[in-house]
Amino acid sequence: MTGHKVKRDAPETAAKITTGAVVRSVSGRDRNRVYVVLAVEGSGKRTLLLLADGTKRTKPSPKRKNPAHVRYLGTPEDSDINDLLNHPTDSRIAELCNRFD
Repeated sequence: MTGHKVKRDAPETAAKITTGAVVRSVSGRDRNRVYVVLAVEGSGKRTLLLLADGTKRTKPSPKRKNPAHVRYLGTPEDSDINDLLNHPTDSRIAELCNRFD
């Protein structure tokens, strides 16, 4: 290990991360990038988030990331989440990420 330490989020913060939530990466090459959570895979210690930002990471090729390596920024309004889940396009994902950045 190179001496980098990842600050672990409190369990209640990790529990808030659901589909449609907006998060910021806190570790890795993509540090400080804002993503929208497209899906949550697995459970417990094997949970992975599928993330997209609409530009580099698009809906067809989302980034898989450990929830401990992201920080929860918030959840958009219900109308935005419904719109995103019903008609997810990369432009809508990018727009949502830009609002939280």
